[in-house]
Amino acid sequence: MEIRPQPQTFIRNEKRFLRVTGIMTLVSMVLMGLSMLAVYTVTPAPAFVIVFVSYYLYYHVAPFLFGIFRIGKFITGFHSKYPETTIRRSVLSMLLTPISAGFVYVAFIFFALSSCAQ
Repeated sequence: MEIRPQPQTFIRNEKRFLRVTGIMTLVSMVLMGLSMLAVYTVTPAPAFVIVFVSYYLYYHVAPFLFGIFRIGKFITGFHSKYPETTIRRSVLSMLLTPISAGFVYVAFIFFALSSCAQ
């Protein structure tokens, strides 16, 4: 079955979306681990780290909204034109984004707690 250019672009963007969300989740886990380490060792976190984590937390809204857009585009007729396309990766990305945001939220709280160690 030959894939036409438009579905191929949709599939490539879906893979890219999942890859970005996976990297965001890994970064979130690393931040959470570093924040737990800072609390455990009673080391104050620098202010720029707390600011970065808070901005990174707000950045998680964009991929979630992009996922809603992609699923809406798929439902409103893209799938009926191109039946070989699926949205498994977009749904997985939308599920990973709130989990990643939860990790960042915990990291933010722990970094804020570690800054009280001064």
